[in-house]
Amino acid sequence: MGPKRLGPIALVPLLFLFSGCSKRTVAPRTESPVVSPHTWEDLGLTQSAGDVRDLAVFGGKLYAGGWFFDAAGQIHSNLVAWDGTRWSALGKQPNSDVEAMTLYGNELVVAGEFTHAGGDSMGYIASWDGTRWKWLGGGMDWNVYAVTVYDGDLVAAGDFLHAGGVPASKIARWDGTAWHPLGSGLDRPVLALAVYQGRLIAGGSIRRAGNADVRFVAQWDGTSWSPVGTGFNGVVTALGVHRDTLVAGGYFREAGGVPARHVACWTGAAWDSIGTGLGLYDNENVEALVTFDDQLVVGGWFTDNGLYTSRWKAGLWFPMGSLDGGVHAFAVYQGKLIAGGVFRNDRVSGPNVIARWRE
Repeated sequence: MGPKRLGPIALVPLLFLFSGCSKRTVAPRTESPVVSPHTWEDLGLTQSAGDVRDLAVFGGKLYAGGWFFDAAGQIHSNLVAWDGTRWSALGKQPNSDVEAMTLYGNELVVAGEFTHAGGDSMGYIASWDGTRWKWLGGGMDWNVYAVTVYDGDLVAAGDFLHAGGVPASKIARWDGTAWHPLGSGLDRPVLALAVYQGRLIAGGSIRRAGNADVRFVAQWDGTSWSPVGTGFNGVVTALGVHRDTLVAGGYFREAGGVPARHVACWTGAAWDSIGTGLGLYDNENVEALVTFDDQLVVGGWFTDNGLYTSRWKAGLWFPMGSLDGGVHAFAVYQGKLIAGGVFRNDRVSGPNVIARWRE
């Protein structure tokens, strides 16, 4: 499916859709953060070492991608599936880290730092139909860190320069038959993608998108690249949409020229902070965003207003339990919130990489 041209992006502030996205609607903090009485529980994927990089639900199962070592220090798996009762590894695994997953058609697209899956050459991206791996046009020439679906096409982004043998700088689309560039592409690695109001939003280390100068975030309208406001002062590592509002997370401490500690939202006209933000230091960041129970839930590496996880409710950030390491991904499976990353949860003494929120 070819690209389509859209009109100018709407500049209507979405204040009533997401009350956190305006200084006029953010309640000032008058009390200390309230620690949730609920907790995280083990989901049984305990490894001697490992890291869940992304989560996805496909075919009634929860898939966890990343890299996992067993007790002997050998690679156990890069992709596993949970059926609600037990974990199982896929037959022939990707041969290196899985970084991102999304649903495309009736298949699960898996991308990352691997070159082979199912024993065949794939080129950093492949699709899984529940039984076997499928080749996607030869894939890329280097790592893929984010995937999504935009205007009916699969979009992959990362640190590559070619897709299917065609020049495509950091980002490309798959129409079901072949890979295509998105204009002249982007100049630096892309770490996050989202679709918002008919636009494809890309975040990462980006400073140039097509012919436009940008600050770590850019938008594609089907024909050309342009900035999203004045952007950020640091790398964007997460993008999502909550209550029809675009939300970004990353290493930044300023968004659109205003203070915003590692998380911000787009009002429709400019970037704005969400409350007092998260984290105190430059090296902290937000890596995961999800809507759960009609609340914005965020995860990453931060220890202020939450210990690696927090949720925005009634104008305040509320910590969620006490994970002791970074969160890289969320999913909602069988009505429950699942977190993946590199941590031990607050009920398990051994290393763990995945946990379920228990109300």
